Amino acid sequence: MLYLERWFLKVVGNPMQAETYQVAKSLSTIRLAMLAMLVAAISLTLTACVDDQPEADADTDDSVEALAGSIPPRADIGATTTAIYNTPASLALGSHRLLIKAEGADGLEFGSPDDDATLVLTQGDEVIEVDTYWVWTVEGFNGFYAANVTFDRAGEWDVRLEGRGGRAATSTINVGTIAPVPTAGQSAIASESKTIDRFDVEDLTTDPDPDLALYEMTVADAVTSGEPSVLVFATPAFCRTAVCGPIVDEVSELRPDYPEFNFVHVEVYEPLDETDNELIPVLAVVEWQLPSEPWVFVVDETGMITSAFEGFLTQDELRQALDQL
Repeated sequence: MLYLERWFLKVVGNPMQAETYQVAKSLSTIRLAMLAMLVAAISLTLTACVDDQPEADADTDDSVEALAGSIPPRADIGATTTAIYNTPASLALGSHRLLIKAEGADGLEFGSPDDDATLVLTQGDEVIEVDTYWVWTVEGFNGFYAANVTFDRAGEWDVRLEGRGGRAATSTINVGTIAPVPTAGQSAIASESKTIDRFDVEDLTTDPDPDLALYEMTVADAVTSGEPSVLVFATPAFCRTAVCGPIVDEVSELRPDYPEFNFVHVEVYEPLDETDNELIPVLAVVEWQLPSEPWVFVVDETGMITSAFEGFLTQDELRQALDQL
C-alpha cells in the first residue's frame, strides 16, 4: 500500500537516473518494471471464480484461501487474483477510466486483446455493465483491460470482470464522494510550473532528450489561455512505474498533430540532481493532490477538465480525448 502514499513520503530505494531512463525505454527493462508495477498494484485483491477449473494447490497462500472462502461457491474456485490499478484516492463520484488485471495461480493471465471481457459493478440494486477494451503497456507482452465508468453512488462496489469460457474475476472498490484529485467535470487548478524562459533545461525535466515546446508556458498560463490544453505530470528519470518517460514521449509525438492545443509537462519531483532519496513533490503536484505518477489531463478552452488518465495511456486514447474538443 505504500505506493499509494509515495508522494507524501520521501522516495524509497534507489531512483532511476536519467541515463537509466534511456535503457528503460528498451523492452527488457520495461518488462521488468511493469512486472514490479503489477506486484505493487495488487493492493485490492480478491479471488476469482473460474468455472471448470481445478481446486487450488495445497500450498496456496493462506490469505488467498481466506479470500476464496468469502466468495459464494459456484464451481471450483481457483487461486486467481485480480487487481484494479487505479489508486483508491483517485476514485470518487463521476467518470473514471478503470484499469483491470487478473492472473491465475498458474501464472496465466486472464485477458488478451482477443478475449473480450465485460465489467459488471454492483452496489445494492444498482448495476453498471460496460464493455472493456484492451490497452498494451508493452506491445505484445503486457496489457490491461480498461473501462470507462461513471459512478453515481459512493461507497463499496462489487466488481466482476467476465471473460469468455465462464472465467470471471471478482474484487471490490471503494468510491468516495469527492476525490482529492481533480477529475473530468472539475476546473483545472491554475498552478505555477517551470518554463524554459526562466530555468535551464536541466532544471526543467529529467528527460534526456526533451521537447522544449512542453515548457513554454506554466500550467496556470495554459488553463487560463482560452485554448484547450494537455497537462502531463510525469518524471522520466525517477518514475516508480517506468511508464512516465514513454508517456512524455507519446504526448510529445502527438503534439504536432494538435497545434491548437497547449502542451505542458510538469516534472513531478525536485531537486532534479538529487540522488540521496531527498526528492520532494513540486508545488503543482501538491496542489493537484496527485497520489501517484504519471497523470495526463485534457482541459478544454474554459479551463474545465474533460479527461483524466492515471498511469499509462495509449496515443489512441489521447487522440480520442482530444478529438472530442
